[in-house]
Amino acid sequence: MKFEAVRDHLKDVPYMGVDEGWELYNFIIKNKPKTILELGHAHGASSIFMAAALDELGAGVIETVDLKAAEGRSPNLEKLAAELGLKPHIKISREINSYTWFLKKKIEEQTKENFCNPIYDFCFVDGPKNWTIDGFSFFLTNKLLRENG
Repeated sequence: MKFEAVRDHLKDVPYMGVDEGWELYNFIIKNKPKTILELGHAHGASSIFMAAALDELGAGVIETVDLKAAEGRSPNLEKLAAELGLKPHIKISREINSYTWFLKKKIEEQTKENFCNPIYDFCFVDGPKNWTIDGFSFFLTNKLLRENG
């Protein structure tokens, strides 16, 4: 999906401006990650910009995690993804109080014989900007990022 279509649709959605969306979209187009982990999405603008780039490339999925409470935002990511036809590129998970629990479970799923098999090409952290949550999430996410991710 072309950037302009997404830009126009998201013009009134808070927390990610057009310039930031353009940077993120182009990063995805240039680097072509197949699997993206997004930690925090609020209304979902960042997810939509990345999903549009994946759609333009013809492949890829974003696994995005946010709080259950964010589901009640208007608009929410589910609504935006449906409106733009980007649901095939977005897998949404919701946690009660932070995405560190999601990361813990994902590491457990990916660990066999004491080795964590990395599964993500790129991680976009856009969460609460809280040292306790985000600092720990960087440590956990590193276990799930492929080499050069």
